[in-house]
Amino acid sequence: MPLPRQRPSQRVVLLFGVLLAGIILLVSSYFVWSPSSTGGKKKYKPSKGELADLVQYRDMDESIEEDTIRELFLPTSPVPNRHHSFDELQELVSTIDTALLPSVTIILSYNASIDKLESQLAKIHTQSIRPYSIWIVCETEDGKHFVERQKFPYSNVRILFRHDKTMPLPSTDYIWVLDIGVLPGRHYLEFLLKLGETAEYRNTLLGTGSTAQIRWRQDEVECRKGAKAQGTTAPAQILSGAWLLHRQWLLAAALDSRPDDVPLSYWISRNLGTGGKGIPLIALPKDSKKRSDYALRGVSDKNECTSLVNHFKNTRTLRLEDKLMVAGENASPQKTETMVFLVDRDTMESDWVRLACDMHSNTEDEDSAIHIATMADTIECPSFPSKRIHNMNTRPQWEGEVGVAEMAQQLIRLFRMIDTRVVVYLRDGGILHHAADIAKSIIGEKATLIGLPRESLPYIGWLTDLPLSALAQWHSILIKLIITTEGKDPKPFNRLYNSIQKSQLLDDRIDLMVFMESDLGVRAQRLTEHTVWEHGMKDIRHRIVPAERASMIVEAWYPATNDEYAIVLDDGMEISPLFYIWAKYTILKYRYAMPREDHLYGISLLTPRLLDTTEEARQLFMPPSVTSRAPFLMQTPPSLGGGAIYFPEHWREFHDYMNARVADSSGFRLQSVEIPDLKSRNWTHSWRRYMDELVYLRGNAMLYPNFGNGAGFATRNRLPIESKTNVTAFDISVLPFYTVPLINASFIDDLPDQRLPEFSKLQVLDLWGKTVPSLDALSTRGRDFQKNISACAPTEGYLFDPSDLLCPFARVVKVPASETNEPLPTKTIYLSAHRTV
Repeated sequence: MPLPRQRPSQRVVLLFGVLLAGIILLVSSYFVWSPSSTGGKKKYKPSKGELADLVQYRDMDESIEEDTIRELFLPTSPVPNRHHSFDELQELVSTIDTALLPSVTIILSYNASIDKLESQLAKIHTQSIRPYSIWIVCETEDGKHFVERQKFPYSNVRILFRHDKTMPLPSTDYIWVLDIGVLPGRHYLEFLLKLGETAEYRNTLLGTGSTAQIRWRQDEVECRKGAKAQGTTAPAQILSGAWLLHRQWLLAAALDSRPDDVPLSYWISRNLGTGGKGIPLIALPKDSKKRSDYALRGVSDKNECTSLVNHFKNTRTLRLEDKLMVAGENASPQKTETMVFLVDRDTMESDWVRLACDMHSNTEDEDSAIHIATMADTIECPSFPSKRIHNMNTRPQWEGEVGVAEMAQQLIRLFRMIDTRVVVYLRDGGILHHAADIAKSIIGEKATLIGLPRESLPYIGWLTDLPLSALAQWHSILIKLIITTEGKDPKPFNRLYNSIQKSQLLDDRIDLMVFMESDLGVRAQRLTEHTVWEHGMKDIRHRIVPAERASMIVEAWYPATNDEYAIVLDDGMEISPLFYIWAKYTILKYRYAMPREDHLYGISLLTPRLLDTTEEARQLFMPPSVTSRAPFLMQTPPSLGGGAIYFPEHWREFHDYMNARVADSSGFRLQSVEIPDLKSRNWTHSWRRYMDELVYLRGNAMLYPNFGNGAGFATRNRLPIESKTNVTAFDISVLPFYTVPLINASFIDDLPDQRLPEFSKLQVLDLWGKTVPSLDALSTRGRDFQKNISACAPTEGYLFDPSDLLCPFARVVKVPASETNEPLPTKTIYLSAHRTV
């Protein structure tokens, strides 16, 4: 439907309204700076209407995005040239249009001298660029009342108290902060604004370089006088006198929280420069022509060194920003790699701090050091060196996204300064938790950040047993849960799945793979399909054609990398809530904390009570070293397959070996592997037969737990389905031997010296549970036996390739001829008599 046309009278009224609004706007903009607008006698009093254009500190529009932080700390483009003489700077800004310069608010400080304040206001009034507003920030409330009684001939002056909790944030693009007594030349502000619009100096803090320089000297802060202004722009540690800030920087500058004994020059330079946001501080060059319109008079750093030295002497612990400021971006690299514990206020009195202290006490590696970054005022750890405790800066305005982004910047700068390799923190919803998550997404390739759930605290004391080199591989490990389920009843799978969900999974990524056998009932199938898995990928496979149990286990997993591990379970089992803690600790300890032992092929979740390897009946098994509770090595895999962690290299070799052996047994039967007195050699269709052969020939072993009363991290509530096809009294009687108590409390105290033993100290047992001197003895036994079953000599070293085990001896093999009388296929080819020239 077309819009109705306006009448001529309506258009006239509309045009008149627009014209009147424009006139009012021009008049009001003129009177903003006209001294006569106040009559020269009326005291300025801000009206309520003027607060409309102010933004409070807690406005989330000031949040800093992750991309901004990434740009600050991981620059992708080269740093532009920032070495210009004063004349070159003049030429650089000559193309900047003055009319397009951004708006600016000027902030002045008042302490006791009204004369200095009036001189500053007079100089500001003569600036070639007029500010949108002038704020006078008073140190005391009495000073504020005194200044309010003055008769300033300017209408855009606002008077504030520095410690006011409701301190607003100016709405202009820039804020120009002037120190007490500093007098700018007429074109100084315009010059700075234009430089801020250039590509070379757009994201820098420009000003007059201070001659005060602070450095470490014998674990103390030293301040000394340095060189004066140079002939070109140059990086500066401290800028003095005046600071032109982007509006987004004002929160980080934290002007309202500056201690009285800290010079304003150091405070702003630290918070925005090396010690805080990492903004480049650039000192302007000396003007050889000494043009007064571009000069900044009244800048004095005479007392800066004295004030700073006194401040640091009265400070018990340097804050992180001060350490970064003193160390500087070009500090010497750390001689040691470090691990950092993040301690929030809510965790300062918990087991978390004690864990950090224990980690420090147990660190024997000279190439690693433990640090604490905390938001707490004190840390209860007397043995911890104070120089390794970093107090993170917190401010009342830091809430929500703003606080998280600012804290993330501090963390990244700390990690860079102390060459951090590993960071551990609690995922408890606090500011450090969220800041660490941001830092992890930015520098995850340079440092390993490990976020642990708070409920895992009682079970992670074993972290102190691992070197940084092992903890740095925390996220390299991918553990997959492989579950096979069969039968009509859905309850067994539901019981196993619920026990997994109640476990301590450390917020790791864990993939779940469920293999439904062909006989699985409809209700069990629907239950499997609708289970929710939030810890990683969930993959479900359904077998159509019935298969033997060997296929169920062996075909369930094939590793993609050498850092992928499988925990094989079946629905007749139930697991301990600490099964993953055991898996993570043992893998890190015996696979990443030391050179990999080639002959360790897996880790069991439970201690066997029966051994079924002898050709006689099953025998009771008694673990060695019952009193010490030390784990042990044994060649035998778990009897029924489930309840073990298998290693990738060995599982691939097992796949290749079993594939070749099954193919040979179904074909020419050239191979003959008969290990004496081994019961599984008669199990034609069992995967155990081929696994037993391989571990015997290679001299491999599996790690077994050894806790009191046979307790373990997995138990069995029923035997596999195929074992029940011919249920006998003996079958029913053995089930209690596979049912063991589950470990539900921390097991660290039950280990010798509260840690896993060194690998070389583990006791070694063979396939029949007999003690042998070492893994080398098992390897020698297997290599000797290989001469009886393979024509190939054992390879030098362990290559995880079974080819040398599968070489048949030369012998005549009868291959039956085909009985068919059909002629062989033929094809007639006609050759041309002509040649192509």
